[in-house]
Amino acid sequence: MDAVYRERISQMEAELVQLLSAKFSPFADASVNAIPEAPGIYIIKEYERIVYCGSAQNLRLRLWSEHYLGQQVRMAGSQFRGILSKVHPELSDDEALTQHIARNCSFAFLTKDPIEKRDLKFLEKFCNSVLRPDFVEYGAIGKVWGRVHRQTCPITYACEDCGEEFESGRRRSGPKLCTVCILKRQKEGRGPRQRSS
Repeated sequence: MDAVYRERISQMEAELVQLLSAKFSPFADASVNAIPEAPGIYIIKEYERIVYCGSAQNLRLRLWSEHYLGQQVRMAGSQFRGILSKVHPELSDDEALTQHIARNCSFAFLTKDPIEKRDLKFLEKFCNSVLRPDFVEYGAIGKVWGRVHRQTCPITYACEDCGEEFESGRRRSGPKLCTVCILKRQKEGRGPRQRSS
């Protein structure tokens, strides 16, 4: 492997270790002035589990104004709050979300000033790849990928073969068959889309 690539990987690993070693501050106990107006990366825990990892050109605006208070600083707003509201549908409004974040969420950050925007995004993607946080949103159409989302918000489907209802966390194109019918078709040597003769 080229020495340049090894150096980049080591540098990102060291920065991730620094981020994970940083002190986590509960949102309820933090003050706006404790978060710098500088670029950097951050992670958010819900209870004791890392659920979100992101980067920002201005950590104070992103963490405090957007993620905590729910102010729409950028056009896209807070992805963290958006996913949190899908994972916890009982949090019906912005005030309930903010209270939940204050009670149950904490954050840690690592400033990276100066840093190019492109390099900050690369570092964010590296951290997401390693940490695999539960809340990650991808793509222009806002599809949600997350282990928590699949577990807590399943959708009920009706099997095309037997008509029985079953739950699945798949969102994009829902499954057509229940597990029992899939196994039955496999035993018959048919694929999931083949009709019986």
